[in-house]
Amino acid sequence: MALPDPGEAMRALSGEDEIIISFPAAKLEGTVSGIRQLDERHGGYRHSPLFMKGDFEQPELYRVFFKQWGLRGDD
Repeated sequence: MALPDPGEAMRALSGEDEIIISFPAAKLEGTVSGIRQLDERHGGYRHSPLFMKGDFEQPELYRVFFKQWGLRGDD
């Protein structure tokens, strides 16, 4: 799975709302069926309310790494 880069946008006219996905042809029917079932049950991000928090707590993993890398001095 990949997000199209500028080359795909220019040559293949991919939109900003498109991705590239590849899998074996034998998996196509099951994949499409699963996506349809998810949509019918109103699952996935398409049916989720969208909101953005202006400020949020940084995950502990990032705090540890940033401190190890000398990028945080406030802990």
